Amino acid sequence: MSNKSLILRLVISLLVLSILYQKLDFNSVLATIRTANLWYLLLSFLMICLNYIISGFRWRSLIFFSSSFNGRGVFKLIKLYFIGAFFNNFMPTSIGGDVYKAYVLGKNTNDMPKATGATFANRLSGLVILALLSTISLVVLLGFWGILIFIAFWILCILGFVSLDLFSRLIPKLKPFNDAIHLYRFHKDSIVKSLFFSLLVQIVANLAHFFATRSVGISITLPQAFFVFPIIGFLSFLPLSFNGIGIQDFFYGKFLLFWGISPVLSATSSLLYHATRVSVSLIGGFLLLVSNDKSKETS
Repeated sequence: MSNKSLILRLVISLLVLSILYQKLDFNSVLATIRTANLWYLLLSFLMICLNYIISGFRWRSLIFFSSSFNGRGVFKLIKLYFIGAFFNNFMPTSIGGDVYKAYVLGKNTNDMPKATGATFANRLSGLVILALLSTISLVVLLGFWGILIFIAFWILCILGFVSLDLFSRLIPKLKPFNDAIHLYRFHKDSIVKSLFFSLLVQIVANLAHFFATRSVGISITLPQAFFVFPIIGFLSFLPLSFNGIGIQDFFYGKFLLFWGISPVLSATSSLLYHATRVSVSLIGGFLLLVSNDKSKETS
């Protein structure tokens, strides 16, 4: 990624955050943080951990070309997921950690092309389920216009999928996704398993957001949470800001306003979710530190 693109995303994140918090009473935000329910934040923390654990199993379902991660070997992949989450703190998008994961997987399997394909297929299966849940939510929330968005989005996706060979030649960044799709043409069982795990991932991801909102007293229901948070997750994933910061906070406020939630509570719950996610990622930082120490001892 170019420095200009990185700077632009940082500027967008900072600009959106400054606009949001300029309109809020920051003392009210701090007061809400001080009175947040720690038990709900702990549940949010545990849901994010469970997200990474399930994601490790999803990744394993796609590594058909190696038996190194069978049985207890899957814990190596879960460990890599936590470390990847730690790296994401310093990357402009959540894909940044995937580069590290693909590199380590390639070293472990001695097959870098397939390792890269499996890692990107892992990401792609998650995006497919996230996009599906998001567009279904839009149908429920927006009615007729949601149906139009649903149809238009999936027509564009199908056209993009059919034309991916051509576009990957014109846009090099698309090549890993194209390679991943070709890698699994004859391994449809792996795709089905990964989509199932992706659905579980989205369930616990939405619960993590839900518990973060409950920590500040927001009383939305579980069905409401499962309608709105997939949309926020999908929009936050788009390469518009630094790691979704700012974009997530903006749409927390906009979508929770549907149910009359005050901007202060929306902003605070989003901020606490960010803090919880970063806290979980520190587990990855610790695991990376331990791994490096062991490497030094054996060298």
